[in-house]
Amino acid sequence: MRRFVAPVVGVLAFFGLWELLVRVFDIRPFILRAPSSFLPHIADNLGTYWEASSITALRALGALAIAAVVSLVLGAILSASRFLEEATNPVLIL
Repeated sequence: MRRFVAPVVGVLAFFGLWELLVRVFDIRPFILRAPSSFLPHIADNLGTYWEASSITALRALGALAIAAVVSLVLGAILSASRFLEEATNPVLIL
């Protein structure tokens, strides 16, 4: 139960503090909008945001998979040749 309650309390406290700071310091909306001004918009268009975030997540996962394959192939090549490893080490560190 605590696993589910603690994150909810944390998120609510974060948004509550954000809202409070925006109102107390009278921060202009073009600098920092209050959560109460944009959360209803997100709730009304949840499908659009879900679709966009799922596309982003899939592309990030694809990029991670490509990076893993490329790094494994390069790592295997470099481990096979001590000279190549030493030659590329400065560039890879940078």
